Amino acid sequence: MKVERSKVVVTAAAAAVAAAAVVVVVVVVVVVVVVVLVVAATAAVVVVAVAAAVVVVVVAVIVVKSSSNSSSSSSSNSRSSRSSSSSSSSSSRVVVVVVVVVAAAAAYYNQRKQ
Repeated sequence: MKVERSKVVVTAAAAAVAAAAVVVVVVVVVVVVVVVLVVAATAAVVVVAVAAAVVVVVVAVIVVKSSSNSSSSSSSNSRSSRSSSSSSSSSSRVVVVVVVVVAAAAAYYNQRKQ
């Protein structure tokens, strides 16, 4: 009985971590999209469209990975929940890197255009 109860607690904790990670990633992506749009306000429409498309694709991949990680951790042990939280944090790092690169490219393009 004790083992089953601890599995339920670990599963609930893993689901909470996955949900919190998704919320944090979505907030970061929204903030960065606003920054990219402000930086690229005078840049070509293509740059803004590419930045928005990249962000949408990355967010969709992260949401799908997070949901699959949280569902797979419900039937596994605590080691799995730790790996799912580390993979979601590495996914958020990837989002930050992609958005920074896109923002830098938009700023560079904007500067070259003037």
